[in-house]
Amino acid sequence: MHLNRSAFEWLQDQINRLGNIVVTAHEINYLSKTCPYLTPEFLIFLKTFRLQPETHVKLEFKPVTDGNEAGDIELTVSGRWLDTILYEIPLLALISESYFKFCDTDWDHAGQQERAKDKGLKLMEAGCVFSEFGSRRRRDYHTHQVVVQGLVDANKEAQERGYSGKLSGTSNVHFAMKYGITPVGTVAHEWFMGIAAITNDYKMANEKALQYWIGTFGRGVSPGF
Repeated sequence: MHLNRSAFEWLQDQINRLGNIVVTAHEINYLSKTCPYLTPEFLIFLKTFRLQPETHVKLEFKPVTDGNEAGDIELTVSGRWLDTILYEIPLLALISESYFKFCDTDWDHAGQQERAKDKGLKLMEAGCVFSEFGSRRRRDYHTHQVVVQGLVDANKEAQERGYSGKLSGTSNVHFAMKYGITPVGTVAHEWFMGIAAITNDYKMANEKALQYWIGTFGRGVSPGF
């Protein structure tokens, strides 16, 4: 799939705006209460952390048609791991949104909340316990919001009906805070890859990464939270 030049230009503008993101005092307070495995030192770091896309991110458009309208994008993020690891989710979300905003536009938000609720109810009736991981591939913020709302509504109704399945949470901490559900996640593969690269011991990288994990967070906090 290709982007068009309008999608590319919008994407570049949105990437530039990433430097405006700040974590608020209200959000820090939420994290300190909801995610006790995050240390005070990390929360202080997070409060002062800023993305610097003008320094770290380079986006290029590579036309594949004579009219230069359709093309591939080449996206490079470079810098210290500390400064760049948090780009992954917002960049992937923005790329997906740019495609659905300017290329695949034959869709709307009508009925999406109802469909999400219906699907959630079917899963919960079948005894499925699941979490929501849609941030990186969402069509846009509003789509993501109505899907989460639909799943939250389904979870409430499923509890009333006595279903064994449930919505266990969402990987999107913003929506977890907004809807009062659990923020959940998995350990990123970059963690194991980074430990392997730093130690240059690929055979023992998984075990060492887990040892460092326990050393940082203590026992009882699994890599999948």
